[in-house]
Amino acid sequence: MRFMVADDHPAFRQGVAYFLRAHFPGCSVDEASDGSAVLEALNHFDYDIFFVDIVMPGLNGIETTRQIIANNPDAKIIALSFYEDETSIIAMFESGVKAYLNKNADKQEIVEAVESVLHDSIYISNKNTHAILWRQLNNKASLKDRPISQREKEILLLICKGLSTKEIAGQLHLSTKTVENHRNHLLEKTAVNNTASLVLYAAKKGWV
Repeated sequence: MRFMVADDHPAFRQGVAYFLRAHFPGCSVDEASDGSAVLEALNHFDYDIFFVDIVMPGLNGIETTRQIIANNPDAKIIALSFYEDETSIIAMFESGVKAYLNKNADKQEIVEAVESVLHDSIYISNKNTHAILWRQLNNKASLKDRPISQREKEILLLICKGLSTKEIAGQLHLSTKTVENHRNHLLEKTAVNNTASLVLYAAKKGWV
């Protein structure tokens, strides 16, 4: 695997990089002090997982995530922060991250976050943060929630299992365009804008 760790605090950044190299033998870990350096690195390398600090000088974590996702919608990004305010957390998930780690997280939490995003699941390290996120997403969904068809639900459950559009099309004997159309309808009906939030929606409904 190849990791990118983006954080403007050298000691913390290097600590995360050291742990990743020790826990995932043979992996490569690149470091960046800001979002612009991350985007520059993407011109030369592909990364399996990004660790992105929310607050960085210049290009912050939210905008960095948006630009990564714009070029690679399936990018696996883990947000890092000391902050647990609702605005920052919700903004990061809406920008496309798949996990949120408080910088006080222990080593086991880092491993759990990596394993979760590798399996296209979401991860949030703090129970209080989890409650905040659920409350905000529930409020947002209640404003724009619209009925989901049985076919859309079927596709949503397969998305939650981590299947790609092509894999879903093959399993349901549909064209990839049809599956993509259903996915877009799901995004509209649930008032979210990425796969991680779709998984949260399905979990909120008790479907997964």
